[in-house]
Amino acid sequence: MWQGATSGLKLVERFTMADPKTLKYEFTVSDPTTWARPWSVEAPIPRIEPPLYEFACHEQNYGLINWTTGMLARDKEGIGQSGRAPVFGEDEK
Repeated sequence: MWQGATSGLKLVERFTMADPKTLKYEFTVSDPTTWARPWSVEAPIPRIEPPLYEFACHEQNYGLINWTTGMLARDKEGIGQSGRAPVFGEDEK
């Protein structure tokens, strides 16, 4: 078990919107056999673009970050599904 904890370990996580640009992450750990009292941690997580995906759904999927970053760059550069930037004077279809 983690840090000497027993099978009585209990973890409670909370996610709360602190403000429009900040997510507050809190967790409390308790195991009466290991620690005298429960202990907690609180950390702010700033909002980022692209959206944050749950790690459990995308673990080991490093390509997701690269794909999302690439798509955002393509959008910013005006590159459409054709894979190339529009040429000045060319009709877009």
